[in-house]
Amino acid sequence: MLTNFGDAESAGASLAPRSRGAIPSGFLASNLGPEAWAHELMADTSSGPISSVGGFSLVFGQLQDVVRHASQLNGEGGDANTAPVKGLALLSNRTPDVHGLIYLLKTQGEIHALSNAQYGDDSWPKVHDGEHLLKQAIPESVAANESQDELLERLFALLCKDTLPRPSNPEDCTWDSYSKQLRNSIFIPTINPVEASTEDKPPADGGVTIKEISHHNPALTGAYGTQKQTIILVDRAGKVVYVERTLFDEDARPVKIEERDRRFEFQVENW
Repeated sequence: MLTNFGDAESAGASLAPRSRGAIPSGFLASNLGPEAWAHELMADTSSGPISSVGGFSLVFGQLQDVVRHASQLNGEGGDANTAPVKGLALLSNRTPDVHGLIYLLKTQGEIHALSNAQYGDDSWPKVHDGEHLLKQAIPESVAANESQDELLERLFALLCKDTLPRPSNPEDCTWDSYSKQLRNSIFIPTINPVEASTEDKPPADGGVTIKEISHHNPALTGAYGTQKQTIILVDRAGKVVYVERTLFDEDARPVKIEERDRRFEFQVENW
């Protein structure tokens, strides 16, 4: 999983020949373990150093390692000659070398939230809210003996937590000033420019209206907000449930409940 973040130290990264989007697919296409792959990635400077691609955080590794590591810590057996595993690794454009990799999910019950800021930046309220709400949701689901579908809906409700401050004067509120508020809310309601909020195309329920979305970034045209949500569940046997929920269509209109979910279930090979 890769998230981007603004990084003043990587100014001009949009012109860099190396793409952040190619980084996770590079790991998936490799047969190397996390540390060996990270070493190879950072050693390859043919397209520029990894620090030049712009701000990003990548969480990667083998999910089997998370289960195996928990089993090792709990003394649940395993080959004594097997090297210890470390969970999932976190790499960023600021990681100096493989010794600087951060390992997550090293102990049972760990919960981490990651957004569009460098990992460890504790100034984003949505990160705090995500971790806190998930810590509540899991034991509450267990206590209620919820089914898998009920757990999924509980988690989707968490992702819909809307605490975004509304502008007091939309007609004077620009994207450059208002975008700083996005760090305050897990869910981003539809944000429409004033000129788009007409009787022919009113903002979605709970939406926000501001003066403009962006006059200098062609990628930010029309409405802005959370369009899709994804939940991935993996059990100890390697069974994966992947659910993608589309809340709004390309015209920022709500998708019918019966049409919004895509669900995939499969078994991880060689688990």
